[in-house]
Amino acid sequence: MQVLVADAKPGVTFYAVKPPRVERLRYDSCFIGHLMPGDVVLSVDGQAINSGDEFNARCSEGGLPRSVNVQFRRDNYYQMKCYKRTEMGGEMNALYIQIRWRADLPLGMDGAVVVELVDPGSIASQHFQYGDVIEKVEGTSVAHTNDAKRIIREKIEKRTSVALKVIRNVKKKNGLPLDVRFIMKKHKGFWNRNHKLEPCEDKQTEDGGGTSSDTRPNVYHVEGVAVERMALDEFGRPLIATPARAGGTKGDTDAGTSSTTTGGG
Repeated sequence: MQVLVADAKPGVTFYAVKPPRVERLRYDSCFIGHLMPGDVVLSVDGQAINSGDEFNARCSEGGLPRSVNVQFRRDNYYQMKCYKRTEMGGEMNALYIQIRWRADLPLGMDGAVVVELVDPGSIASQHFQYGDVIEKVEGTSVAHTNDAKRIIREKIEKRTSVALKVIRNVKKKNGLPLDVRFIMKKHKGFWNRNHKLEPCEDKQTEDGGGTSSDTRPNVYHVEGVAVERMALDEFGRPLIATPARAGGTKGDTDAGTSSTTTGGG
């Protein structure tokens, strides 16, 4: 498979085995949607991989961002499917999910009775949502995290499938995913931080009020400025060009680039 690697942090954690086997994927990993926990990585760009460190080194070689060719082997024993869905009245639905797992991998969800965290890139992320309530495991009602995990693990150890009954509020706006919470926390209080950009004023008074001249400097169109185009954002996703609009390009005029709507109420 071909994967575009944006930076030197692929965001993949491996078990200490040879060849390396995927344990987890970070929420902003460029390999989400390509690799899954349990996959065995065989080579990167035709070169054999013997450890997680080798994988990270191969993916970080050369100028980034760049595409890498990853060969891997997937264990199809892992399965999770929703085989039944019923309405319980109001906004609640009951989902019946069957899972088949191996004992050495995490299920990809935490909280168990009430799902609070779903590992990105895991099979669980395709079937569970934040706020789902696991009501029954193998027909047994569970009221505590440890009860649910114990029954699930017992079935996995016996190499048999596990049936879960999950209650979901289909109209409720669930809690924010991990990546969204991270971004919001990172930019919390941004308006109180010092910035490198200076105000567009000629002078500044002692009280901080500032005065400006009659001729305002043109801060938008300065000749001879070096421009470096960015193909990807900080999470490795391709950037989308902003559509042309009035004032967005040198030489634009309102009459030539903007649309006018008449009427109204």
